[in-house]
Amino acid sequence: MNRGCDIIAETRILVVEDEAIVAEDIRRTLKNMGYNVPSTASSGEEAIKKVEEINPDLVLMDIVLQGKMDGVETARQITSSFNTPVIYLTAHSDKRTLERAKITDPFGYIIKPFKEKELKMAIEIALFKYGTEKVLRQSEERYRNLVDNAKDVIFTLSIDGTITSLNPSFETTTGWSRSDWLGKTFPGIIHPDDLSFAMEIFQHVLLGEVSPSSFELRVLSKSGVFVTMDFVVTPQVLDGKVVKVLGICRDITERKRAEEALKISEEKYRTLIENIQDGVFIIQDARIQFANEAFARIAGYTVEEITGKDFQELIAPEDLEMVTDRYRRRQAGDEVPKEYEFRMLHKDGKKIIVNMNVGLINYHGRTASMGTVKDITESKRAEDKMRFQSQIIEIMAEGVILIRASDGIIVYANPTFEQMFGYKPGELVGMDVSVINAPTEKKPEDVAAEIKEVLNKNGEWKGEVYNIRKDGTKLWCHANVSTFEHPEYGNVWISVHEDITENKQAEEALRESEDRYRRLVDFSTFGIAIHCDRKIVYANPAALKIFGATKPEELIGKSILQLIHPDYHKIVKERIGKQKHGETAHLMEEKFLRLDGTSVDVEIVSIPFTYMGKQAMYGIFQEITERKRAEEEIQRRAQIQASLNKLLQISLENISLEEILKKVIDHLTSIPWLALESAGGIWMADDDSDVLVLKAQRGLPDSLQTICARVPFGRCICGQAASSGKIEFANNIDEHHENIYQGITPHGHYCVPLISSGRAIGIINLYLKEGHRRDEKEEDFLHAIADVLVGMIQRKQVEEALKRSSEFSSTVLDSMNDALCIIDANKLSIVGANSVFLSEIGLSEEDVIGRTCYETTHHRPDPCKPPNDVCPLLETVKTGKHSLVEHLHCGKDGKKIYVEVSTSPILDEKGRITRVVHVSRDITERKLAEERLKQANIELKKADELKTQFLSVVSHELRTPITPMNAQLQMILAGYFGDVTENQKKSLEMIRRNTTRLDRLIGDVLDISKLEAGVMKFDMAGANLNEIVENAVETMKIQAWDKNLKLTLKEEKVPEITIDKDRITQVIINLINNAIKFTDTGGAIDVELSGNTDYALVKVKDNGIGIKKEDQGRLFTPFQQVDSSYARKYEGSGLGLAICKRIVTHHGGKIWIESEPGKGSTFQFTIPYNYKIKEGIIESNLFGKVLEKEA
Repeated sequence: MNRGCDIIAETRILVVEDEAIVAEDIRRTLKNMGYNVPSTASSGEEAIKKVEEINPDLVLMDIVLQGKMDGVETARQITSSFNTPVIYLTAHSDKRTLERAKITDPFGYIIKPFKEKELKMAIEIALFKYGTEKVLRQSEERYRNLVDNAKDVIFTLSIDGTITSLNPSFETTTGWSRSDWLGKTFPGIIHPDDLSFAMEIFQHVLLGEVSPSSFELRVLSKSGVFVTMDFVVTPQVLDGKVVKVLGICRDITERKRAEEALKISEEKYRTLIENIQDGVFIIQDARIQFANEAFARIAGYTVEEITGKDFQELIAPEDLEMVTDRYRRRQAGDEVPKEYEFRMLHKDGKKIIVNMNVGLINYHGRTASMGTVKDITESKRAEDKMRFQSQIIEIMAEGVILIRASDGIIVYANPTFEQMFGYKPGELVGMDVSVINAPTEKKPEDVAAEIKEVLNKNGEWKGEVYNIRKDGTKLWCHANVSTFEHPEYGNVWISVHEDITENKQAEEALRESEDRYRRLVDFSTFGIAIHCDRKIVYANPAALKIFGATKPEELIGKSILQLIHPDYHKIVKERIGKQKHGETAHLMEEKFLRLDGTSVDVEIVSIPFTYMGKQAMYGIFQEITERKRAEEEIQRRAQIQASLNKLLQISLENISLEEILKKVIDHLTSIPWLALESAGGIWMADDDSDVLVLKAQRGLPDSLQTICARVPFGRCICGQAASSGKIEFANNIDEHHENIYQGITPHGHYCVPLISSGRAIGIINLYLKEGHRRDEKEEDFLHAIADVLVGMIQRKQVEEALKRSSEFSSTVLDSMNDALCIIDANKLSIVGANSVFLSEIGLSEEDVIGRTCYETTHHRPDPCKPPNDVCPLLETVKTGKHSLVEHLHCGKDGKKIYVEVSTSPILDEKGRITRVVHVSRDITERKLAEERLKQANIELKKADELKTQFLSVVSHELRTPITPMNAQLQMILAGYFGDVTENQKKSLEMIRRNTTRLDRLIGDVLDISKLEAGVMKFDMAGANLNEIVENAVETMKIQAWDKNLKLTLKEEKVPEITIDKDRITQVIINLINNAIKFTDTGGAIDVELSGNTDYALVKVKDNGIGIKKEDQGRLFTPFQQVDSSYARKYEGSGLGLAICKRIVTHHGGKIWIESEPGKGSTFQFTIPYNYKIKEGIIESNLFGKVLEKEA
């Protein structure tokens, strides 16, 4: 209920009515209802102005208004300009006016005369309707902002398919402007193939059916390209009918492209797996989860039969333990061979030899083994047969070579053949057979081509050939060449050279089945490279990327050591040496060099194998640069933190600042990971000059300590660091080294400034090896060290200052004449006291500490309990403020002493009062003196009262006869009793002036006696000080003119002020009167009125006789004038300024004078705007009551 009243009271209503009585009646009615009616208006123009000024919540508008605008036009302007609701008031109106009123969409009509209930109901309905419409407008605005800022396209369609609205996202998505399609039907923008589906959806929605959760359509963009978009549409129903369709769509073109690409990629992968000749399998939980047709065929099963089988069922017993063990270890993460051979059981029970290559994958969220197998049973048999045949060829006396028929390359030569042609063993392998043909009229390659032609035709060739040895000597040989199918090389020619040449002998190593793995290697994310004879012979794309190459040719043929960081050459050479003996290098970290010379961290494992008949290394590696950087950063931060912790540990030791600096420089110059020499020093700035003084050092030569004991700012590297406030770096002794001494050795420096409040308070100088490279991380660390050291120095300086301060405070406290103790705010126990306190109560510090204050100072068992007890301590704890009272304490031997107690709070860091400072001063002697003084004051007061009564009676008795005397004098001068001669007139005027002066003197005496007696009545009320000053000046102008003085007023407008109007007028007139009195004829008097935010200031300035400095202090004392001769010359009593001062002081103001003899005086006084006169009498016997209660 109260909340409803508050809402009504907050509602401001403007009444617009041209009949004042009616307007006032409505205003009172609304006010009685609880509404706020800040103003009324009688015309349309005034109403519009008032609406702009007060911003009402509602306007009650009379339709018929006098003036240029009637109520309807006024309401229209108010509604359109300020959106303020209007209710019309009308007694009768013509039809045309009512029709005009409807157009303004008022919030109600009230017919005069009306009842309060009708008025209140109309107002509440109008306010409710206006509030509802306001909320609705805000809701619509939020909806509009949401639609306009949405990334999705939002649109509406009419029931005939016309596009009625589009948000801005339509333009960014399709490239069309909204105006291109607003008002057009949607089929024109839909792909023809999707149109029938779109129309079907549209018809279902028009029937009120909800469309599918989402559907896809292709939409024409401005560029002519169709954009695939995902749509959601819903019917908008009003009164049970679909009135429009709301839709949201999103561009999914890129997503569709990605899905299509993924689909194609999956199809390619599936085709590859299904058509690959090698068997592919996935094993999980020891069972075959996937097998391609080739794998099933090798094992003699169908895919359906083999899927789900335990893989151990397919292993021959003699190899089962080895294969199973490797499977389990691989699953556990152990390093096991990825490729090996074993015997497999065929479905029909026979054993076949397979070559398996296997690794780990994530399959359906879990680890599984995936690999390939190849049936090598026949190739193994062929190898055995070839091995046997090779053994025969090896021991033949003839030279025999095998030549690959496809390209004419020699793939084998027996030892006899090699010796015959002067080649080293294996040297001919890989050469074109034409290399052994000596040139004749035919080129060697032509001879080879002819032989090849015959072999292809007949399968054999016999004849003599003219050959050439390696050393260039020529020989004829008889060659018997025939063709046959070799199990490894395919179709070959075997050539037997008899009796003519040494048979070339060589053995070509079985070529690794590169093609089988190349695809897997090329797509690996790991870098894979092969090096043979320490040269790169193969690198996959990932390896190219790591080395910064764009094509294999950039790496092939390069020495492996060219691509290894020099720091790792020794390690790599040792590893290659071990691998020549067949040892596998386990996973380790190395640093490679890219082609551009930059380094990259890698993790590598290398495996020895035979490549093209030679020992080679197979390296698998991945880049770990970022990981290494992260690890190095973590290690660096840990090292930095360890150093900072060491500094913190040093800072907590109870040692001097010099010892701290010595330990810090010892620590810094011994950090193992920081590339520093074991030498350095710390210089601190001298307090009185910009000079650095050496305070701590380690390893510095004696000569340097002497020459650099004091270094001015700006000199040498140390001084330059102090001046610039930045780290100075040098990697050798250059021109910046101004301090040079005999025997100086080459070195560099980090000079780190210690900055506090923008100024260098010292520097750290650390020695470096000559040629040291500047390191940003080292400088970051040194910055951190410098910041911490500055904090340590400042903390130590503060500690030493606090120590000195504490010692000083103890000395000061013990030197005080007042007793002081510190009291716990919660326990009320004493935690500290000075010697005066201990002496006053006659106890030792051991006896006092821990005791409560009330036990110690009052000898009572319980604490004080306000309000019955006066306790400054509890008052300070309660209010948090300083407290001062007079109290009674128990001193030595229970003696009562009177004390003045002052208490002040001590706050903790959270602003809570934890302790209280209790200071007491023995005022026993003062109290006795005060009692004596009090008695004397009583006697003086009585005498003063008698004086005041006497002055009052005398003044009254003197004034009583003056009044009729003045009246009789004025009547005589006016001629009531006959004509008065000129001499008589002069005599009578003199009598009248003196009578008036006597009357004014008596008035001043009465005023001063009332002011001193405190019985002067002040009528305090709000007043216009500008008017008071203006009236006073106007009153005194005639008197100024009589003396030919110029009286001017300069004023500022000041706020209304609370004063006694007559008394302040009395002050101003008195000051102007004095200025007139003491200013010679022809002078000038300036009156000024000004003010600030707190008080008003009045000045009365003249250019009269002026007053000496030593006389100014007596001006405001009763019956005082500067010189008695002034009183005789200027007729003064010496009471006017004293009265002025008491009146101004009573108003809380001040009055003073600024004057110089011969130049004039300026009297000025201030009056505060909001001064409240203090009334009441202070009880003088409060101390006596305290003593009585304490006793």
